[in-house]
Amino acid sequence: MISAKLFNPFALGNDRFPEFARRRATGGAAWGEAPYPEVGQAYYVFSHALVSKALKHPSLLQAPPGAYQATRQKITANYALDLLTKSMMLSDPPQHLQLRRPLAGSLTPSLSARLFDSLLSTALHLTQKATEKPDFDAARDLAVPLSFSTLENILGIDIDNPWSMGEDAQCMAKALEMRPEGVDPDANDACRRLELWVSSAIDKGAIRPNGMAAQMLAEVEAGRWHRDDAVANIVFLLFAGQATVVDTFGNALVALECFPDQRKLLEDGRVSWLSAAEELLRYCAPVHYAGARIAANDFDFDGVAIRAGQAVVPVLASAN
Repeated sequence: MISAKLFNPFALGNDRFPEFARRRATGGAAWGEAPYPEVGQAYYVFSHALVSKALKHPSLLQAPPGAYQATRQKITANYALDLLTKSMMLSDPPQHLQLRRPLAGSLTPSLSARLFDSLLSTALHLTQKATEKPDFDAARDLAVPLSFSTLENILGIDIDNPWSMGEDAQCMAKALEMRPEGVDPDANDACRRLELWVSSAIDKGAIRPNGMAAQMLAEVEAGRWHRDDAVANIVFLLFAGQATVVDTFGNALVALECFPDQRKLLEDGRVSWLSAAEELLRYCAPVHYAGARIAANDFDFDGVAIRAGQAVVPVLASAN
């Protein structure tokens, strides 16, 4: 049985999880308000089984023919979204595979182990510096510099002003959020600044030879990528690799402050920090919804008729 009440993702307040639980208990799916103005009413799926099905359904895969292209054109008319859809994560096949293949083996187990050791050292150093102050900002003094230290290691680019870039990354996040209206102009401005910074870094030869950015530029040199592909992917990693990390860290701190009884379990050693981290990653995840999947054709989805061009939205935070 599917809930008949129209789901409104914009009216859930700060705590979405009770509503997600109610939707799972009343069928696991519901028709709802449009996630973006570029699409109409959408079908939201909340249970783990239905979210998995939606993410794998052949009629909901990225870039189906027909109605999908019309929706894609509306989305890419926006500056920030046009750039982001050129990145590996948001590009259409076959371009997605062409961008993904050369980077697939970038983080080998040995490289990951070295990266972990480096980040642990950086985290301890930042924590020591922060605790020497009378007061400190956990996001600004810990999360932002640590996330950009990670990106510097992975990409092979020195980032001289992580706080300014972090502000732009947060602004860019607005472009990918569900929204009842158009993209915030601040997101487009932030995207332009990050794109200009990356392009300037490439022109100045500021890319180190041992990072992922150098691999991207090697693909450009070999004629397999365009320069715009490299710029878009570096911008995407600077944005997504910072905003999601800082948001998750901040959300976790707020959650521990809002639930002092849970924090006391950690402080008393009755619950391990490792177990808490796993739960906080689920509860505090900054990405609650997968991007809307546009139906390539009419089909039946778990007993519900989906028409070509309609959107299906997997609610990741509910399924987890």
